[in-house]
Amino acid sequence: MKSRTRTLSGVIIAVFALPVFMGLTACLPSFPVPVGDPEKSTIDPTISGIWLAEEEEAFYLFEPFDKRTWLLTAFGLTEDLESCEDEEKLEEETDEEEEELSYYDEVMTNIAALGTDCFAVERGPGATKVWRTKLGGEWFMTWENKGVFDAESGFDPGAWLVFHVDTSVPGELRLGWIDMTHDAWDKLDDLDEEDVTRRMVEKIIRKHADEEEFYEEEAFLIFYRVLPQHYDLIEDFIDEGMVD
Repeated sequence: MKSRTRTLSGVIIAVFALPVFMGLTACLPSFPVPVGDPEKSTIDPTISGIWLAEEEEAFYLFEPFDKRTWLLTAFGLTEDLESCEDEEKLEEETDEEEEELSYYDEVMTNIAALGTDCFAVERGPGATKVWRTKLGGEWFMTWENKGVFDAESGFDPGAWLVFHVDTSVPGELRLGWIDMTHDAWDKLDDLDEEDVTRRMVEKIIRKHADEEEFYEEEAFLIFYRVLPQHYDLIEDFIDEGMVD
């Protein structure tokens, strides 16, 4: 691959919900081929559901599309205090002493206290097809843009995001990404992207999957599962965020 770290701009940014809500608009490692075969994959039921992205007040919906893949959509929230109907409630919330809460509890408490009318919803652009693959004893997740069309490549998204999956902490989903500056990728340097195959990429990942240095040290995303008792707080946001 001529460029190990591709800038996600233009079409890629416009379709991946991730850079829009996580602020990752600079460079993300991506691959010119997908990793794994979605037709041979199986979803993990513990990942299906609604997740809150850390520090972003953005919600990601991993909806099972079939037994093999998810349809991923997303929406973000921003406080729109000018539209709050209950100004007294807003003043009370502002005057209350801050408690030491987890990020998840802080977001849910804030939504419950202010009410849905105090937030503006930003819909995630497009949808993403997601599937899992196990390589070298580790799980990986591939994100593929959907609803993308180009006159030259048709519906080929042109790039796929691949994350290392960590579900070891109950109620948390951590997605880390591969260090594209690792020496393992040297052998692909002289190849044009169109000459890189899925088999080549998977072979490298499989060989180095259990090495800590194969992954970016602090480059990972943390999501917290939205608990059923909080569904009623966000169901209106989902309806608004998923409909134009």
